[in-house]
Amino acid sequence: MLEEAILELDPIYREVLLLRDVEGLSAVEVAQVVGASVDAVKSRLHRARALVRLRLAPLLRSESEARSAGEACPDVVELLSRHLEHEIGSEVCREMEGHVARCAHCASRCDSLRKVLALCEAAPLPQLAPELKHALKAQMSAALVELRR
Repeated sequence: MLEEAILELDPIYREVLLLRDVEGLSAVEVAQVVGASVDAVKSRLHRARALVRLRLAPLLRSESEARSAGEACPDVVELLSRHLEHEIGSEVCREMEGHVARCAHCASRCDSLRKVLALCEAAPLPQLAPELKHALKAQMSAALVELRR
C-alpha cells in the first residue's frame, strides 16, 4: 500500500519524498538534485507526506480518528511535517504538543504520520540497473560538490 501510495504521487512530489524520507538527503541536497529552491522542496515534501498519509489513513486510522475533529484543531500533520524540517519555532511546537496531548484525534493523526515516515525509512530501495545507479550517484555527487562551493 505504501509503494502504491508513493507511486500515485505526481512525480514532483514523489521525487522529493523519496530523496528526503527514503534516501535521507537533506532539504538542501534534495533542492540541488531536483533543481528547485529549498522552499519549493519543503512545500512539495509537506504535500507529499500529507497525500501519502491520506492514502494510508484507512490502514492507520484509530477509533478516535474516525470521529470528526472540532473546528479548533490545527493541521497537525502539516505542523509535524514542518517540525521535522525545523521550520517552526519552539513556541509553536509547545502549542502543538499541548493540543496533541489533549486531543485524541490529533494525536492519532500524528501517530499515523510517524508510522508513514517510519515505513518510508524502512522501505527497500528500488533495484536499479548498475549503469543507472552509477549515473545517479555521479550526478548526486556532482550536485553535492557544486553545493559545497
